[in-house]
Amino acid sequence: PDTIIEVGSWRGHSTLWLARACHENGVGRVYALDNWSLAGGSPQTLVDTLADAGLDRYVVPVNGDSLAIEWPPVVNLAFLDGNHGRLYVESEFQRCVQQSVRTIVLHDTTSWWGPRGLLDELRTDSGLRERYDIAEFPVGDGLTVLQAKETKSAPKFTEAAYPFGYI
Repeated sequence: PDTIIEVGSWRGHSTLWLARACHENGVGRVYALDNWSLAGGSPQTLVDTLADAGLDRYVVPVNGDSLAIEWPPVVNLAFLDGNHGRLYVESEFQRCVQQSVRTIVLHDTTSWWGPRGLLDELRTDSGLRERYDIAEFPVGDGLTVLQAKETKSAPKFTEAAYPFGYI
């Protein structure tokens, strides 16, 4: 992906892996969004972690509340692991859907009430299931990946295009 949003970077553990993927793919930038209110984390800790790994050039730290921060106009992948309250999880997810993010990753879907509640709703939302393939990994704290389904227009079979009646 060209543009990755990571909500909830803290000390940069997941950010490191996302940045490494950008490095290995030869493309991409991670926008690491956090307000760094949890103990032990700070924008500088994140920058130091990435610099130690030689991956800091792939990451843009963004300090602030995820509901108030402007996202890039096009986001290809979103990793949602910030405030696990229901309001935040649902708002960030809806933002992904509105921006047509192709891949959405929800973290802590078995251990926290916000992601778990959202996942319970997604399982029963037939409209969403038509738009996304959903893969659940309930190991540890749980991880769920939603991948937008390819939308292809139906082929037009006409007599002019297929005069012999078969394809």
